[in-house]
Amino acid sequence: MAAGSRRHAVELYNLACKLDQEPSGRAEAVKLYRRALELRPDHVNTLCNLACMLEQEPSGCAEAERLYRRALELQPDHVNTLCNLACMLEQ
Repeated sequence: MAAGSRRHAVELYNLACKLDQEPSGRAEAVKLYRRALELRPDHVNTLCNLACMLEQEPSGCAEAERLYRRALELQPDHVNTLCNLACMLEQ
């Protein structure tokens, strides 16, 4: 991956993190997380954060689980992903 694409993916991730804290920014945050994953599909924090947002939507749980599991394939000891997936499956 080109350094510019990698940097842009991180910038998108950082902006999405800020937006997902604001109720009015959640839809845009989802779009930015998705775009960041297009540029860097192996970024575990982006996978985890997007999954966390999607699991809160009525039709988002299946995709959220898929994203959590992908993150764990990449980094099996990622604590946030482990906790989030466990909580989601418990419900």
